[in-house]
Parts: sequence; C-alpha cells; structure tokens
Amino acid sequence: MARAISKLQETGRQMARQSDQFVLRTRDAGRAFLEETRDASRDVAVFVRSEAKRWRHFAWVYAGRLGSDVRAAMSLPEVERRLLVRVGGMLRTLDAQVRGRLAALDHRGSNASSSRRKTAPRRRKPKDSAQRLAA
Repeated sequence: MARAISKLQETGRQMARQSDQFVLRTRDAGRAFLEETRDASRDVAVFVRSEAKRWRHFAWVYAGRLGSDVRAAMSLPEVERRLLVRVGGMLRTLDAQVRGRLAALDHRGSNASSSRRKTAPRRRKPKDSAQRLAA
C-alpha cells in the first residue's frame, strides 16, 4: 500500500512540474509574440504613407514629362484620394479578416471545453425499408 501511495505522490509532483513548465513556456511564447508584433500597426501606417508619397511623386514626374495639358487633367489630390480610398478598403478587409479569425479562435476555445462533456448518443432515423415493414 505504501508503494502505491509513493507512486501517486511521485505522479502528482511530476504533473505539477510539467504544468509549471507549460505555464512558463506559454508565458514566454506570449511575450515573444507581443515583442514581435508591438509596432506592427505603426509600421503599416508608415508604409502606407510612404507609398502614397512615392505615388504622388511618380504622378507629378510623369505629368511633368507629358506636359502641362496632362498635368491639368491629372489632379494630384484626386489621385491621392483614390489611392487612399483603395488602401482604406484593403485595411478594412484585413481588419474584418483578423476579427473573424479571432472570433473563430475564441469560438474554438469555448468548444474545446464543451466537447469534453459527455453527451447522449444520437438516435438514428429508421430506414425506409424498416418503415415499410412496420406499416
């Protein structure tokens, strides 16, 4: 009996050690993820601004090469507005995808705990041949 008790105590200690290691690894992974993504939104904004400046410069130079007639027809604020509208749409789509993925992960996390519960077995519908025999 003492041997069984010592085995149970040893198992308990090992489970406690493993759970501590799991918590430490999870915390470290969370910290690493946070450090990697901390400035991501700022970087995206800087990228969009710099691309808008590049396109504005490109349009200005291209219009200068073609002449003043084209320059008058090609309004830089309008080109910039169209570009920013498209970038805004892209960012909204990306935001919706991120929110959807987060919702899916949250939903999956709540299903994981509910799937552990035992449920009653489902009843099967009788086949047509069984219904005809019963009639």
